[in-house]
Amino acid sequence: MSISLIIKRDSRKISRIPLDLANSIRKGKGRAKESLHHLRAIKFATNVVVRATLLGTALVLSILFFYINNPSRRKSLTSLV
Repeated sequence: MSISLIIKRDSRKISRIPLDLANSIRKGKGRAKESLHHLRAIKFATNVVVRATLLGTALVLSILFFYINNPSRRKSLTSLV
């Protein structure tokens, strides 16, 4: 049986990590340093994907809005679809 540290982040999220790993994270040593670096990389990649998705959605919606509100281009809207 291993000793674990309970971390309460939000009111709904509780994490258990081994005590030796918790001490390593605090000191920034060993496998904890690698784990922390890996988690930061995942967080960064997730942020990039979310921002790119939102930017792409905004771009598509703005193009459609432009075509719908421009009467001279309304006929060519069907050629896009």
